[in-house]
Amino acid sequence: MKSFNIKLLVFSFILIIIMAILIYAFQNPMNFAVNYNVPLMCRYVDEPTPINECYYKIANATKNSDVCKKINSTAYPTIWDDCFFNIGTHRTDRDTCSYIIRVPYRDSCYDIIANITNDSDDCELIEDKIIIDNCYFRIANAVNDEQICKLINYHFVQKSLCYSTVAVNKGDYTICALDESSECVANYAKATGDTSVCNGVIEANEKARCFSNVATERNNPDVCNNEPNCLSNFAIAHNDETLCPKNSFYSVSCYMIIANKKNDTKICDLITPELDRYTDQKDDKSNCYNLVKNG
Repeated sequence: MKSFNIKLLVFSFILIIIMAILIYAFQNPMNFAVNYNVPLMCRYVDEPTPINECYYKIANATKNSDVCKKINSTAYPTIWDDCFFNIGTHRTDRDTCSYIIRVPYRDSCYDIIANITNDSDDCELIEDKIIIDNCYFRIANAVNDEQICKLINYHFVQKSLCYSTVAVNKGDYTICALDESSECVANYAKATGDTSVCNGVIEANEKARCFSNVATERNNPDVCNNEPNCLSNFAIAHNDETLCPKNSFYSVSCYMIIANKKNDTKICDLITPELDRYTDQKDDKSNCYNLVKNG
């Protein structure tokens, strides 16, 4: 009899606890669901917004994207997207990102994952042209793989910079042969100070720019070896008319550009009549004045 009474007492105590829990759960379904990660209780929340927030909080606490799917995506697309975004980036799971409705948000999810994994396959899922190129650029430089640079399709300056950065990191300027422009060689020369690679540039202006990039970076006009175009670029980069080449086709443009940048017509006085013969213009000095005044 005594044993029966003890069992009855224990049963009654357990029943009271269960009843207390149930009363608390149904009186405070939101708190109960979130605190104890019970998605089932979210359906007992009175208002639609808290119901969906309830699913959102549980999904993020448990990192379970299946709970995100209980959110009403039509009525609450932002909560839906935030849920899959947070879990997708946390778990570096691009399949989870694929459920995101808004394209910019979905692209950002893929981009963050790619930044973590350094896997270019994650980049190819991105729709935005700028973001996808930035993604390939970042990964190519992180893993030093010039083949990934080839995947940059929309920003050719960035593609050239990608090749040159990998070339510098590897110490191999032959990678620049993959670049259709001379930008890679110019960037490589500037970064390494190796002017010998500039000699391989065929177009004269691009070759001069290659040398002037090195000269400017090293703050050494001697790199130009008295080549007027190079000296002109160097002078313009330093905004110093005293460095402009003398008696050259490039002298006039050098003085004019710096005069305009400084808004100083006195620099125009350096354009002598003798320089006119290099440009086939009758009065370059007057043109310089007008440029500065109207500039």
